[in-house]
Formats: sequence, C-alpha cells, structure tokens
Amino acid sequence: MKTERNKQRETSIFILDARQTNFIGEF
Repeated sequence: MKTERNKQRETSIFILDARQTNFIGEF
C-alpha cells in the first residue's frame, strides 16, 4: 500500500515538474 501511494505521489510530482518546466519555457 505504502509503495503504491509513494509511486503515485512521485508520478504526480513528476507531472507537476513537467508542467512547470513547460509553463516557464513558454515565456
């Protein structure tokens, strides 16, 4: 259970980082 939850958290953080990078890259 903990492992799956951690994986989901890492995935969501990775997606957020990618969005921020793309958002900053646009400017």
